[in-house]
Amino acid sequence: MDIVRIQGLVKRYPVPGAGRNGVSASGITVLELSHLSVGPRTELVVAGPSGSGKTTLLNILAGLVRPSEGRVELLGQDLFALPEGRRDAFRARHVGYVFQTFNLIGSLSALDNVLLAMAVAGCVPKRERGRRASGLLEQVGMHHRLRHRPAQLSVGEQQRVAVARALANRPELVLADEPTANLDRRSAGAVLRVLRDAVAAEGATLIMATHDPRIIESAQEVLSLDAPAGAPVQTAPSGTSPAGERAVSPAS
Repeated sequence: MDIVRIQGLVKRYPVPGAGRNGVSASGITVLELSHLSVGPRTELVVAGPSGSGKTTLLNILAGLVRPSEGRVELLGQDLFALPEGRRDAFRARHVGYVFQTFNLIGSLSALDNVLLAMAVAGCVPKRERGRRASGLLEQVGMHHRLRHRPAQLSVGEQQRVAVARALANRPELVLADEPTANLDRRSAGAVLRVLRDAVAAEGATLIMATHDPRIIESAQEVLSLDAPAGAPVQTAPSGTSPAGERAVSPAS
């Protein structure tokens, strides 16, 4: 079963004056994607310049933003057929999200940030949570920072905690928005290895949005949001370059 399946996805935002003075009544289209299927244990990089809809796509896959048109399935579930509360619960259980700005809770330690994600979803038994949280933080190289709060951590360390938190509930899908954007070259390489290794160890599918050429060149598969419509789909073996590209309908 596919982890992600998309058909006819369109996202538009309304603009002032829509329908008047030559402004389209439908608003501004920020994302168009005719179809996409992503299988288990796959790494897909969503590439494209700023404004091409990369983050919008990730937010739609997380159920945070509703598309204007189209169908989005995660694990066979029509995501936007769910009421908001059930969609939130579904996301907490099945989707991990590494945000570009980390979104760690400043008053909580690294360990407690990961534990909170488990408590919200409620799918990891209470007796296992402490062991799993500390194990994930050790896996991403943060075993010596369990009790430190975000303000006491470097940017790269905060990103590692965000990776551990995203994996807390054993999600089938992990989303990462520009995971290296705020890091220097050395830290970016280290965090990218940690992210890929941790997701692979958990057996999850990873979808990353980026315009970082280093990530794109090393990707298993690439979905280019600025690819010409009708371009061929090519898939490169993992670890090879150039990366494979999936063609999609371009954003207007």
